[in-house]
Amino acid sequence: MELQENISSQWLIHESKPFPAGCRNKKIADTNLTLLESDIAANILTFINTNGKLVGRRRAELECQVELLTDSILDLTEEARSYFDELREIASIVLTNSND
Repeated sequence: MELQENISSQWLIHESKPFPAGCRNKKIADTNLTLLESDIAANILTFINTNGKLVGRRRAELECQVELLTDSILDLTEEARSYFDELREIASIVLTNSND
């Protein structure tokens, strides 16, 4: 349970930060960053709200989303890079610790 509380705490801190200026309409690999963040958030919140469960489609989606951020992070401004790297880190922890 401590892990989920830690992830939940990290998520609340991240969620309180402003979305990076200039990223609202920016796309990476034909994916809008606003929608990407929203989709990743849904998967993180699913993990938090289901006691660490992230199965099937949700797990596969999050794996692809983390990969997309990893491949594209250097194309972002420093501010955006910091914001999305933090998001990617939380998502990676979720992937490493999720169960079926």
